[in-house]
Amino acid sequence: MSFWDHRYTAFTFGFFGGLAVNLFRLYLVSQSRRVERPDFDWIYWAQFGGLAFLGGVVALAHDLSNQISPLIALMSAFPSLPS
Repeated sequence: MSFWDHRYTAFTFGFFGGLAVNLFRLYLVSQSRRVERPDFDWIYWAQFGGLAFLGGVVALAHDLSNQISPLIALMSAFPSLPS
C-alpha cells in the first residue's frame, strides 16, 4: 500500500476541504465588529482543527463504503453542496 492510496487521498482532500471551510468562517468572523467576535482561546482553536480533521474522517468513511474521487472527498466537507 503506497502513501497515495485512495484512502489517504480521500482523507487529505477531506481534511483540506474542512480547513477551507474553517478559514472561510475565520474570514467572516474577522469582518464582524470586535465586540461580536468570539474569544480566540484554546477551545476555538481546538474546534478549528477538530472540524478540519472530521472533514477528513467523513471523506474517509465515505471512501471506505465505496471508492470516491478526490473532488467528491473535497466536497464532503461542504454538506450543503450536492455531490
